[in-house]
Amino acid sequence: MAFAFVIFVIKRFIEELGQGESNMAEGRMLKKKISLNDNLADLDNDTHRLLFTWGLAHLDIEGRITGNPRVFKAAVAPLLDHLTSEKISKFFKDAYSKGLIIHYEINNEWWIQYPKFKENQNLRNSREAPSRIPPPPEDSGTTPGELQEDSGITPAEEKGSKEKGSKDIPPPKISEKKIKEQKPQLTPIPENFTISPAVKGWAAKKGHDRLDEHLEAFKRKVAMKGYEYIDWDSAFMEAVREDWAKLRYIKGSPAPVEYIPPCQTLAPPPPQPDPFCLKCGGKGEYPGEKEILNRIIKVRVRCTCLDQEEPR
Repeated sequence: MAFAFVIFVIKRFIEELGQGESNMAEGRMLKKKISLNDNLADLDNDTHRLLFTWGLAHLDIEGRITGNPRVFKAAVAPLLDHLTSEKISKFFKDAYSKGLIIHYEINNEWWIQYPKFKENQNLRNSREAPSRIPPPPEDSGTTPGELQEDSGITPAEEKGSKEKGSKDIPPPKISEKKIKEQKPQLTPIPENFTISPAVKGWAAKKGHDRLDEHLEAFKRKVAMKGYEYIDWDSAFMEAVREDWAKLRYIKGSPAPVEYIPPCQTLAPPPPQPDPFCLKCGGKGEYPGEKEILNRIIKVRVRCTCLDQEEPR
């Protein structure tokens, strides 16, 4: 028992002096404030968010890890077969553009550093081996020299970030997904709004006319009510359809008579009863009897006065 304790003390002493094998922590802290990180939420998809958080557990004491896509995948997500080197490179590019990582090259080897790693970890330098990964260059958050093909960052992007004077963290960018999700904005009516060819074609197809009068009424009501629309042509067509100008008929007057082309003929009016008929008394029918299934029932009989032609 005493011998085992001595061996344990010697081993711990060697590890603390850094004379034995590298000793890296089994994991890292993940604080709940990460849920409120805007840059992390702005990553393009959940796979990128997963790789960023899983990568935390594999960082050395300086917050660094390999920047080679194949090696990063083997270390962080070895069992996720659907992840390829191309997808890992896209994650590097996305996280770099949001300022979540520094992706840099030293002696033709690519590395990654989490810039705020030490602020969110309780580290004990005496318990861990020093980092074997070189630190990023001081003049930029990317790297000097040319970028390798699978690094996930194009030379044009690196040049742009240097011209903007970025140091360690490039300015955050709005993701393409977030831009697509932005809804179109309502706008006031344009000063030179007129009847477009598309509206004229629609009106001719639907049989709407007097578009100039409709437009005048439309502009007057929009100015009075302060309406705003996304598509003004569609709004004007809806106003014509609903007859904002009240051009089809005046309120309180009878509806306009339906137009009948000359080639069509009107059906003859129904016959009218004789008001002096002795049988029906001008009603067109009178009470009678009819036998149905050996039973006599009372019915209304059509009067013969309806069949008589009117005197000319």
